[in-house]
Amino acid sequence: MLISTKIWASISALLLGYFATVVLSWEFTKGMEARLNAVINSLAPASTLSHQALITFRQQTQFYQDAVLQGEQSLFKNASTSAQEVATGLAAMRDLPNISTARRQDIVDLIGDLSRFTAQSVKVYGSMALAAPDEQTRRLAAELDMATEHLKGRLDDLVKGCSDDMRNALEGTVITTKSQQKFSQILFIVVAILSSMFVILVITRWTRRLRNLLLASERMSQGDFSVPIHDQLQDEVGYLSRSFSLMQDAVHSRGRQLRQFNENLERTIQDRTNELSLKNADLLREIQERERTEFSLRLLESAVNQITDAVMITTPRSDQRTLEIVYVNPGFTAMTGYAPQEVIGKSPDILVGAKTDRSRLDHLFSESTAGRNAVGEMINYHKSGAEVFVEWIAVPLRDKKGSIVNLVAVQRDITQRKEAEAEIQLMHRQLLDASRRAGMAEVATGVLHNVGNVLNSVNVSATLVCDRLANSRVSNLNRVVSMISGHQGDLGSFLSGDERGRQLPEYLGKLSDHLLIDRDMTMKELKSLVSNIEHIKQIVSLQQSYGKSSGFLQHAKPNEIVDEAVRLNALILQRGDITVVQDYGEFPQQMLDKQKILQILVNLIANAQHALANTAGGERKLTIAITTTMTHLTFVVRDTGIGISATHLGQIFTHGFTTKKDGHGFGLHYCAIAAKEMHGSLSVESQGLGHGATFTLTIPIEPQAG
Repeated sequence: MLISTKIWASISALLLGYFATVVLSWEFTKGMEARLNAVINSLAPASTLSHQALITFRQQTQFYQDAVLQGEQSLFKNASTSAQEVATGLAAMRDLPNISTARRQDIVDLIGDLSRFTAQSVKVYGSMALAAPDEQTRRLAAELDMATEHLKGRLDDLVKGCSDDMRNALEGTVITTKSQQKFSQILFIVVAILSSMFVILVITRWTRRLRNLLLASERMSQGDFSVPIHDQLQDEVGYLSRSFSLMQDAVHSRGRQLRQFNENLERTIQDRTNELSLKNADLLREIQERERTEFSLRLLESAVNQITDAVMITTPRSDQRTLEIVYVNPGFTAMTGYAPQEVIGKSPDILVGAKTDRSRLDHLFSESTAGRNAVGEMINYHKSGAEVFVEWIAVPLRDKKGSIVNLVAVQRDITQRKEAEAEIQLMHRQLLDASRRAGMAEVATGVLHNVGNVLNSVNVSATLVCDRLANSRVSNLNRVVSMISGHQGDLGSFLSGDERGRQLPEYLGKLSDHLLIDRDMTMKELKSLVSNIEHIKQIVSLQQSYGKSSGFLQHAKPNEIVDEAVRLNALILQRGDITVVQDYGEFPQQMLDKQKILQILVNLIANAQHALANTAGGERKLTIAITTTMTHLTFVVRDTGIGISATHLGQIFTHGFTTKKDGHGFGLHYCAIAAKEMHGSLSVESQGLGHGATFTLTIPIEPQAG
């Protein structure tokens, strides 16, 4: 068998093993895809439907609350629609395949509880929307509130359970896939080792014969023609060995003849060699120097032709004020569209256009002719007229005398980079606007929540006043007056002799006491009502001030800005039982971007309130401090809340990052950007979960005169 045939057989065996391994891996991959599709088609819709059901149920309960507050019966229709959507979503989730029996039973129980909750809510909240609630209705409303939270918790548990089911299924698929990949790798290694051993065995047999032939040739080159060659196999090496043996015999015979001739020739050559040795030495050095020069030039030209940057070599013209192109590489043609024959002998001004900065061209020429390297950027023009942004470097070349003979300019096309930079700047501006709007929306939501809380108090006060007036004993006074009017002629005898007349002064005294008590309680509720309405006006006024455009400086006191930020979050802080420590005094007015600082502080206080609300126990304390130096103003917001883990600490200001379930990740990102816009900084410190967090806003200020 020929060696080439053996080699092809070895390669075929190796490829066959690899092919079998690839086919097996492909089958494993198909199985993995089938398992992943099963997870996606069953568990992923369950997670989505459960999350939608939770959101829709929250909308349903919000419609009930709005209907009670606003007295709008149409909102009950919206609540009924939401209830139907929740039931439909849970029913669709119940019918999904691959849902566990326990999970399906939980869904069935939840559908029934939601149906009963909806029927009870329509009855209780409907009566509250039509008239003032009595004690029984309030008790039922309180029970519905507790049922609402319980159902939200069960829906939330359902969302988490579905997510856990999907995650566990995916983890099992990943573990199985890793095991299959490991088996494929082991199989691939085994096949590779066996195939390689077979190839090595085949190649070793004929390489050993080649080494024997090589050893014979080396000894023959040293004059030893006695090395025997015995290779009779019918392949390429056997044919070569037999031919080499015949050549060995012929060379040995001719060698004897040549040795005699060489002895005579050597004497003649020796004489001539002595004469030419000196001349040859000089000529050899010259040839070697020229060869090195030619090789360097060929190497340089080859390298220049291969690079993608445009290379242009020019030489100064006789007037020493203009340049002439003497060489361009293929990269120049690709960048400009000009072939070498179109620009050789012409001025580089052929690339200049309307937007080319002539001052930069003059700088390039003056620096290069002065013997200095020059770098820069400019706009050149393609042969088609298109603009090309280029980054260039120009290097002068000198001759042996030190005179500048050429200028080498290397240009790189940076058009795409310039376009990308412009696009990045546009996206940065859009992202900044979106983050600022999101931050303002978050604060507006907090303000509206505060107004809603105050409106609840207003509603309670108004209801109490109405109930007090409805149950007032003023009507009894009217009957007493009628009785006295009927006895105007004998009022004295009536008061002294009549049984009803004798009880009348005592009754009037008690009636007077009751009316005074009613008046005091009514005045108390009316004052509370006026106070709450004034509080709403303050919140709206602060929100209007907060909504003003920022970005300009105005005179403001740092402590007053913090006071406004605290007032915007006052009710949320009070309801959360949070102790607020305002650790600062009176500060003089400064030129500050008041609205931007206020927006940052409101965001930081809202985040601190959220962190404190999630604290299981311990003191709920929020500390706000202000410090100042000659050049900087510092606001510190410190809470004793849940803290920030080390893994989240480095991402806290990243766009889109949030640890809140309903957060959007814009607030702190915008705060950091706003701080930079004021040439300041926003930083955070936390010792970890359970140790609270401290946010520090530092901005530069103008030194105070005097």
